[in-house]
Amino acid sequence: MLIEERLKELKDKINEKVPSGITVSDVEFEGPELVIYTDDPKRFADEADLIRVLARDLRKRIVVRRMSLKIPRRRSGISARSFPRMPVSPISFLIPTPGKS
Repeated sequence: MLIEERLKELKDKINEKVPSGITVSDVEFEGPELVIYTDDPKRFADEADLIRVLARDLRKRIVVRRMSLKIPRRRSGISARSFPRMPVSPISFLIPTPGKS
């Protein structure tokens, strides 16, 4: 199963469980945690046991963050491909042998 499919499936399950007054802007994996982005995390926290129920049902660690804290996938127009290739030279290590000078 692709990550995008799994995220869509998890987002659908989250939207089923979240009350209608709370909007889920995005869902992403961040290491072992599932990050839920919302415009109002306080309303998310005010719902008693909502995060606990989601963590139990989805079997994931849940982190809720404000949407404005989301880091864009591409921070700038610079990518690793835009840097010129640099030659790599071999490195030699001289290790002295015991007893010889």
